[in-house]
Amino acid sequence: MALPSSAGSSSARLTVKSSFLLASQWVQEILRAFAVRDMQAVTHALQAAESLKLDKEDLLISGALFVLSTPEVWAGLSDCLHQRRLQLVKRWRAIPGSVSQARHRHPMAGLRPDDFRNKVQGMADWLTSVDGQATSSVWHLRAAIQLVGRGFAFPEHLDGLLDSDVMRFSVNEKERCLLRAALSAARAKAQGNRKRVADQISSERPTHVSAGSVADLVKDSRDAPQACEVAQVKGARGPRAAMRAWANQEASHSLQLLDNRAQLLKLSSQQGSGPSLASGLKAWHSFAVSFLGYDASATLPPKRPEDVLRFVALFSSAGTAKNYVGYIAWACKFHALALAWRTEEVNLALQGLKKAERVAGQSLLKAVSLMTPHLLSQLLRLCDGMVGFDLDADLYLLAWQFLLRVQSEAVPVQCGEASEQHLLPAGRHSALWVDEQFTCHLRFKQRKHMPDGSYMTRPCTCTRGRVDELCISHRLKQRLHGLTTGQQLFKWSPGQMLKRFRDMLTMLGVPDAGHFGFKAFRAGKATALAKAGCPTHVIMQMGQWRSAAILRYVDPDALDEGVFWSEVARECEEDEA
Repeated sequence: MALPSSAGSSSARLTVKSSFLLASQWVQEILRAFAVRDMQAVTHALQAAESLKLDKEDLLISGALFVLSTPEVWAGLSDCLHQRRLQLVKRWRAIPGSVSQARHRHPMAGLRPDDFRNKVQGMADWLTSVDGQATSSVWHLRAAIQLVGRGFAFPEHLDGLLDSDVMRFSVNEKERCLLRAALSAARAKAQGNRKRVADQISSERPTHVSAGSVADLVKDSRDAPQACEVAQVKGARGPRAAMRAWANQEASHSLQLLDNRAQLLKLSSQQGSGPSLASGLKAWHSFAVSFLGYDASATLPPKRPEDVLRFVALFSSAGTAKNYVGYIAWACKFHALALAWRTEEVNLALQGLKKAERVAGQSLLKAVSLMTPHLLSQLLRLCDGMVGFDLDADLYLLAWQFLLRVQSEAVPVQCGEASEQHLLPAGRHSALWVDEQFTCHLRFKQRKHMPDGSYMTRPCTCTRGRVDELCISHRLKQRLHGLTTGQQLFKWSPGQMLKRFRDMLTMLGVPDAGHFGFKAFRAGKATALAKAGCPTHVIMQMGQWRSAAILRYVDPDALDEGVFWSEVARECEEDEA
């Protein structure tokens, strides 16, 4: 501990140092007397304190003022002596000067006096056994006070300390020898425990797990990290304070809670990517079982790099392939499984797929059956002319105007209100409402690649005297009026809605109607905007494509459209995976 400094002569500096040492020695003596309930020594310590010449730094940094102000330490004194103690407390507090709060010392390490005394006795007994003695001596007690007073309440806490650390705990050579012996004993015990735990973990840890079970674990624990908090010592921060809090709990219970939290922290490393992670792991699990003949309970880790290469060969999108291989690697790390399968050969295949995708350019998108403004108008008129299909028309127009992913965003959409513009209540998926100016608002709790949510608006597109059949605001205004906040607009599942969608297209005589998917809306709207001359960077912002982040670094007018259309195609492929 750094000693107070002085700008005066060397003799002045020596006086300051001596007074601080006297204060520290007095603290140690009174704590020893308190620990063994020696009231005669407590009385002598009070009398000695009255004659000490200390400044404010000595009192606060040594902890002398704290000890004198703690009534439990002085319990058992006569009323007369109590009055003398209170007068001395008042006098010490009146001494001028100040010391930063960070340098104030709590000689009992934040423990209650009775707890401190019990832990000192326990530590002294252990030091006695380390020293090979039958009974405790004053040296064992003093060394125990030094350790417990610094937060080392149990022998296990000493593991990790250096010899040079404990040498600073005392200037007495006898105590130093005892502390060195205690440190050696704690290290030996800790090393033995670590070896036993490592051997146990090695024998119990599975060498193979199911990718499907990991995917289910990710889905089930999406909100778990917020549900597990580590207990903290009131008014204290940092790992040492947390260790003191946990040390007072039952060991097995504490370890189980800490193991659970460690598990949740590992899961939170993929926070915001849970659905994509689960989808990727299930895709690998299904491929490994169905095509490669893996046991369903042992699809991780992949047995050989060749199996991963075959999996990569399934993809036309390099981004999706790279993500899915990354998900497999993450799951292996999560369970401490082998990563020998992730070779340079696998990385080479991913690089090749990325180049092949870049060369193909927009050809990926050409294979997608797209919705067009004309086809959408025909679809809306057909739905409006049939009983029970008005909801379908609402879904199609909503997905079109907001460039939504139909299955995960449009179908589950919920009625909302203006007060939910900035924040949605727990458990809500989204909020959709139309204001008095016929502006349509849509707020999502979370969106793909946007874990903090999303807020979008679309204005009324009607002209004076004419209602636009593609105006989302006029179409939804009346319907939303009849719903309650939080109520879902569409009552069918995505599968049912897709079947009805294809049936409508068949009735319109659309070629290859059965090849249309919900991706037709998001990619189709983007394509229609591009054909109408809308700048690519504006389209990216309207659809909230992840690649829009590059707009912070490049001139929007010089943006490579191939990058954008490749992203559109990749997302379309992912949304229907």
